[in-house]
Amino acid sequence: MTIVIDVTYPFGYVHATPWGTHVNEGVVEWPPSPWRLLRGLAATWYARCHDLDGEVVRRVLASLAGPPAVRAAPRCEASIRSYLPDEAHRSGAASPSTDLVVDAFAAVAPGTGVSYRWDVELDDDARATLDRLVDRLPYLGRAESICEAAVRQETDDPDGWVLPKPDGSGTGRRTMVARLPFDLDALCVSISSMRGMGQLRPAGAEWIRYDVAPPVPSASRIERRPTAADVHVARFALSGRAPVSVRRTLVVAEKMRSAAMSQFGRMGNGEASPAFVGRDPKGQMLKGNRHAHWLPIDADDDGLLETLVVWVPGAIGANEVAALDAIRHLEFHGGDGMGSVRRLSVALEWVGQNLGEVGPCGAVGPSRSWRSVTPFLPQRHRKQETLEAHLVDCIGRELRARGTDVQFDLTVERATSWGSFRRHRSGERLASARPGFGVRLRFDGEVDGPICIGQLSHFGMGRSRSTNNVARE
Repeated sequence: MTIVIDVTYPFGYVHATPWGTHVNEGVVEWPPSPWRLLRGLAATWYARCHDLDGEVVRRVLASLAGPPAVRAAPRCEASIRSYLPDEAHRSGAASPSTDLVVDAFAAVAPGTGVSYRWDVELDDDARATLDRLVDRLPYLGRAESICEAAVRQETDDPDGWVLPKPDGSGTGRRTMVARLPFDLDALCVSISSMRGMGQLRPAGAEWIRYDVAPPVPSASRIERRPTAADVHVARFALSGRAPVSVRRTLVVAEKMRSAAMSQFGRMGNGEASPAFVGRDPKGQMLKGNRHAHWLPIDADDDGLLETLVVWVPGAIGANEVAALDAIRHLEFHGGDGMGSVRRLSVALEWVGQNLGEVGPCGAVGPSRSWRSVTPFLPQRHRKQETLEAHLVDCIGRELRARGTDVQFDLTVERATSWGSFRRHRSGERLASARPGFGVRLRFDGEVDGPICIGQLSHFGMGRSRSTNNVARE
């Protein structure tokens, strides 16, 4: 029987210092050692599954004591340098006394990690015990290395496995495994007890090596740089010295579009991207709303912008992605109405095909109920009709133009001061600001979304979020 334990890291970060290495050396243990995995399973038994039969647990851990084959995901390695107050630091001191602490980590694509494989025989009780231990394993590495783990029985998966090599071979990554015959007490000895006995290495462990691939220069860039011209979504992080209100959504969206067009023109000898500009090479406006939507987002519902999503229903290619990746800052001036904000830092975090993978922004659905996040700007003037009838007609036209023909009920949202949002573009006067309204829409059937409608919808106006699938943005 071939038993495989898959350990994945949903947040993509693995903090683990190799045995015998000081934390400030900035070295990362990859893959996490089989010795660390066994200690994690033993700790899970004591802390989370203490009702399990001790003899069965010992038998399971003994079965996994032999050095496994491993298969590790590509990763990059990086570190954070922090200066923390030490024992000599005093509040109010002119020169604070600090110690340097290096937090080194491996970064993998979220949802990937490392797999361990053993050729062992487990009876039904042992397999059930192993399943429970592995399922309850909270992290592998330091405590911030949150993981998800599962057991499977491999039948036909021969590729990518790295077999252990003797330590004397001198090649590959050195790591620790349990010494045979297996001794559970030696596995569970505390570091302080071991040091008190003058030991430099646990008595129940020994060294082996794995020829795993070296770290790549930047795992984040490998993840976000596409090879095919089918990218529909790009997500950016926004940061600056001062927070930016969600009421300045239009200003930020315009600046982002201008920056993207500028970078694309610089890389393409002055050429323009139809997806960014919204016009074809002949200058004709594109039909069908298939070009880029620049959507600043208040991700945590605190009234401030932290994220910007570029959504392109018609897709963009590698050249457009390279232009987006080259953007570092957005510059503002006094006429933008940004107050003390003169610059925002922009960092590309992810590109992909599915807007639903961006994060919990409630933009996609499916949902029957939607509520305005930014004001809807009607595309025509109100005539001799009620406000509700005017908005129903305008929104219905917009939804049908975007392929959504579902009956809906509308409620005007008056709790937010929608008039305080910036509603005119940079080249327009304040008098040109469109009237803005917030609405709640209740559809007769589920609508997939995203709902971005009305004037300036490609600059973040008229955006709604689902209210029955997410609690907040």
